[in-house]
Amino acid sequence: MAANRDMIEASMVAAGFCINNRGGAYRNGEARPIQDKAAVARKYFELEGNLLAGQRISVQSLANSCAVSWGFANKVVGEIESGQLVDPKMKVQGRTHGTGALTLSFEDGFYLLHLRKLNNRFTLKDYAAHLAADRGTFVSRQVISKWFLTAFPFKGSIRKLNRIPIDKFTDNNILRWAEYMYRVEQVPRWRLVFGDEKPLKGADLFNRSGRADPLTGLVEDFVIDSDWRNTYAITGLCRIGRDRPPFSYIIHDGSNNAAVFTDFVIQNLASGFLQPGDFLVLDNASIHHFQEAAGLDAYLWNYHGIFLQFLPTRSPELNPIELLWNTLMQRLKHFPLGDEYGPRSHRVAHAAQMLMDAFSHEDVDACFRKCGYI
Repeated sequence: MAANRDMIEASMVAAGFCINNRGGAYRNGEARPIQDKAAVARKYFELEGNLLAGQRISVQSLANSCAVSWGFANKVVGEIESGQLVDPKMKVQGRTHGTGALTLSFEDGFYLLHLRKLNNRFTLKDYAAHLAADRGTFVSRQVISKWFLTAFPFKGSIRKLNRIPIDKFTDNNILRWAEYMYRVEQVPRWRLVFGDEKPLKGADLFNRSGRADPLTGLVEDFVIDSDWRNTYAITGLCRIGRDRPPFSYIIHDGSNNAAVFTDFVIQNLASGFLQPGDFLVLDNASIHHFQEAAGLDAYLWNYHGIFLQFLPTRSPELNPIELLWNTLMQRLKHFPLGDEYGPRSHRVAHAAQMLMDAFSHEDVDACFRKCGYI
């Protein structure tokens, strides 16, 4: 039997076929015909009939049973779930590049854009269901995914959404936003100083993801510091004027409070980072308003000529230092862990200090530019 199988495989190879690792035959560079999809679909429904309630068919088992690749079996499963098998010979040719463009008409694509505009949180299954119900177009989720990724210059991939509280758009908040924008327009950009606080966890230094060994499938353990759950607090100020450093900060154990923030402002007055004529912008956190910080705005204006402006409610996108914190977190994830970077007991604090000391005018400029100030 083995000899006969070898002879058959040899004759198929001679005829231009390739043999996959499951013993199935295919032609390299050619789409499998609809008959192959139908055979896999029949096996799918046969296996489905033997499942218990709530179980799903293993694509790997389906591929093994039909002697096809995992990718082809997965494609057939997707088309079955979308409601129709797609015949490769029936694909519309001569359109834009990409798998999706070969199976979706211009009108279908326009409708997908319309659906995305209605709700950008739709899943691929939602798009497929709407196309089938509203336009009578039956395509797989893979086709829709490829269309979003290849039909236009920008990839329509899944991105993390900004969550905006609905009370951000109350009449009072809109009025405060307009007042803020008007005041900022009157201030030279090099006079703007933005402040904020950032909690920092020891775990932020360690990237929790790693690649598995492709030979064994194993993922090695990762040795971390014993105090990786420690929490620190950072208070910072940033500016783009070239007459002074771009960034000032303090970092300490625990959390921030009004006393720590007020002391930090006084220190920056003494060091010259804050100077008469500056326009200091803070968010509406309570540590900027109450307890030791109560009356700070009057003190800064009456004794130092520094105007304190609070951001509109729920407007972190107007604070460049928020982007600077993001830069810090991204760089922390790629920071080396050698002992030369500080004692193991407070590695994340030392790493954060080294990275913040290295913040340049260009780093801060980029954050100001992203927020629309320059």
